[in-house]
Amino acid sequence: MTPLELKVARKLLGLSTVEAAEHIGKVSKRSWEYWENGQRTIKPDVEELINSLLARRREIISEVYNMGENAKGISVIYYKSPEYCESVLEWRFSQSLASTLSLDFGARLVEFDEKDFEKFINENMLLDSKPSRAMWAASR
Repeated sequence: MTPLELKVARKLLGLSTVEAAEHIGKVSKRSWEYWENGQRTIKPDVEELINSLLARRREIISEVYNMGENAKGISVIYYKSPEYCESVLEWRFSQSLASTLSLDFGARLVEFDEKDFEKFINENMLLDSKPSRAMWAASR
């Protein structure tokens, strides 16, 4: 991975330099900037994590692409803050993906509403999970 590819990937994933440094590289902001500027070699584990996130993103987008016109009928949750996600990294990944699916494929964005979601899972006797969140979004 080149320094430019690292920078483009970070931006595509919606991460600031500080967030990428903290949540992907586990390094200082300055160290991350050195990688992006080509002043230091990018650590293999950082490259591996970035590549896995990009592959996951491509896979999801490919699935939606293969839906064709049916993609316009899907609902995607948009989280305004990281508190309802597993991590800041998952939150940023989710935001990036939701934006792409909405703008490029016409998917409908549904802003996450904790109280409404809790009511939904209680009424339907579900646990909080990715599938139950998807069901909630589709019902909105």
